Amino acid sequence: MALCPGTSTTLSLNVGQTGGFAGDVALSAADVPAGVTVDFAPSPVAVGGTAAVRIAVGTAALPGTYSLLLKGTSGSLVQEQRVSLVIEQVVTQAPQPTSPDATLQTSQRPRFGWNSLPGAIAYEVQVATDVSFLNIVASQTSLSELAFTPTQELAAGARYFWRVRGRSVCGAGPYSTPILFQTSPSVCQSIVATRIPVSIAAGPNAEATAVITVASTERVSNVRVRNVAVTAPNADGLILTLTSPSGREATLLARACAGTSNLNISFDDQAAALICPPASGSTVRPVSPLANLINDPAAGDWTLAIRNQSTGQATLTGWTLELCTIPTVLSSTVVSTAFANLEVFPNPSEGVFEVNLNNDQRGPVMMLVTDAIGRTIRSETLLKMADQLSYRLDLSTVSRGIYHLRLTSAQGTSMRRLVRK
Repeated sequence: MALCPGTSTTLSLNVGQTGGFAGDVALSAADVPAGVTVDFAPSPVAVGGTAAVRIAVGTAALPGTYSLLLKGTSGSLVQEQRVSLVIEQVVTQAPQPTSPDATLQTSQRPRFGWNSLPGAIAYEVQVATDVSFLNIVASQTSLSELAFTPTQELAAGARYFWRVRGRSVCGAGPYSTPILFQTSPSVCQSIVATRIPVSIAAGPNAEATAVITVASTERVSNVRVRNVAVTAPNADGLILTLTSPSGREATLLARACAGTSNLNISFDDQAAALICPPASGSTVRPVSPLANLINDPAAGDWTLAIRNQSTGQATLTGWTLELCTIPTVLSSTVVSTAFANLEVFPNPSEGVFEVNLNNDQRGPVMMLVTDAIGRTIRSETLLKMADQLSYRLDLSTVSRGIYHLRLTSAQGTSMRRLVRK
């Protein structure tokens, strides 16, 4: 039997003449954990009758597995029965978002990430054009992983807000503080492989790789693989994968189209599924999404691996990597000018900072304080109802060092560097 805090259930308890019971039987419970109550109605109950056992779990009860002892007493006779009770965990906190945020521009399909939450069995993500989430443009529920990448692209050069919450069997917890981010237009280039041809021995499991090395300071926003040309008597025995410099892998083709010889094919997530036999020069959807490779640094070796499961030798004669990237720079349109007349003093400080915001903007202001490596120190939503907003930020309990203050509203985000001396 499993119950969430704040809920109850009623069991039916039949009282027979087992063990010599006669007359009335008094009912009771033992080994009841704190926050749980067990009530019987009626009690005592006549032999041969039925009692209702109500088990209620209070909101303060601790999660875990317990064994309740139900007792029936008739004179000097006592009969006992164990009942297993599982108290489920309630999600009371919000997950901590890790990326993206307003400090960097993102691709049009950002990879949203967050930290795990005790008791959460799934997560829900929402992306909206406004801080109140009245206009939600992307969402996903029942996420078991700690990351989410939208299937559809967001608008380029646009500002969005995102948030995440955890869910247990007892329901959903609170959403995280909304995080502002901005997408960036992509710049695409096609890089033709020069280290070819590459021979692939006959199988089974023979493998060869071809590498395109990218020199870039930007991050990947989209990937396509063009003009993969392979001569092979049994192309249906080939498995093609692409691995990014970050080590993420996408399977392009996996032993498809029996009887096919030679390949001249391109791969794009937006293309239609492969139809056999593949026409020469066709573009098809890869087996696993190339979107798995986006949002990471573009620099390094991009590796096309070909595994040959057939008895005939194969040769890769050409391939092209089409790479779309975005700058890894601060989004100045979001970060630096969102709040006019923002003052933080004293700075450096022994621990207490006075934050003054004086402008005509109104509404909720999300405050986030992080340490030098991005861990959240303080998170709070302030309500700005007048021109002047003053807030006393007390960091006297944290270690000396560098911290970052981020204030976010519907108008954008501003950041300040704090020195706790």
